[in-house]
Amino acid sequence: MTLKIGIIGLGVMGADHAKIIYSKTTNSTISAVYDSNIEHAQNISKLIGNPQVKDTADELINSPDVDAIMIISPDETHAELTLKCIDQKKPVLCEKPLSHSVTECKNIIDAEEKKGKRLVQVGYMRRFDPYFQEMKKNYNTQNFGKALLLHCAHRQIKPPGFFKSLMPITNGLVHEFDIIRWLFETEIVEIQVIKSSVRKQFDYVDPLFVILKCANGVIVDVECNSNATYGYDVRAELVCEEGTIIMSPPRKNELMFSKKHFFSYASDFRQRFAEAYLNQNQSWINSILNDTVPFGSSAWDAMISTKIAEAGVKSFKQEKSAIIELQETPDFYKNK
Repeated sequence: MTLKIGIIGLGVMGADHAKIIYSKTTNSTISAVYDSNIEHAQNISKLIGNPQVKDTADELINSPDVDAIMIISPDETHAELTLKCIDQKKPVLCEKPLSHSVTECKNIIDAEEKKGKRLVQVGYMRRFDPYFQEMKKNYNTQNFGKALLLHCAHRQIKPPGFFKSLMPITNGLVHEFDIIRWLFETEIVEIQVIKSSVRKQFDYVDPLFVILKCANGVIVDVECNSNATYGYDVRAELVCEEGTIIMSPPRKNELMFSKKHFFSYASDFRQRFAEAYLNQNQSWINSILNDTVPFGSSAWDAMISTKIAEAGVKSFKQEKSAIIELQETPDFYKNK
């Protein structure tokens, strides 16, 4: 079988997803695309096998030529478009965040439960990253004892022009929230966002230092640095009772010449997580064709990440820690 995929949103990330589906995944084809910039959509279409270019997102969602949909449009459109996909009972891979609103996330959860089938996967691709997967495997299979601390760094070269102080929490740290819950199979119960006051040249706060407490006792710290300048760098160190697991920046080669020893960093998230995006997209395709529950983050997972982000925004504004109320995962979203 070949899954016919429609893609909504062909910006930097959307175009990258389209190229992955077109050139790297199996048992799939892109049958339709839509972007608010129709001329841009037509140009991208020529690079990915000339799928139909639809005039509206609704036209794509309702098309009989589309079996499943990828939503990679602006954040504020995710919830509404996902609900429309659920209404048509079409599987959807929606980029994160599912919504910046917990209420909107709950609406999606309710709609999905009413259909009686898991239709939504959310693009928290770190679950598919070989480096995070190896960390989880080593923690679960080696004799490290209980996890005590997780040190994380989330660094980018520089932020986009529309960057605001809260974006590291609502758009960046949500990846950490999701991977922490996945790695330890526990919930985050408290968050404190500490603001740096060193950089005076920006009209936003950078970096942020975030402390998270988990229900199982693990303490996590995250450096969120939007102006690291040297490269895109995501790393983690897991400190356990009997040892430590270090996830170093991925690199294919180390170079030594002219009295120097160095290696290159990724220029952005697409390069750093290229394997994760491919693995995520192929896994999503396979789950639909095999009629199995998606391995990736669910609508429930996405709602929890948004809830933690809301608490993080509260902590940022009030400059004190914020408590996150524990919620029992519904049976509908268990047994992944």
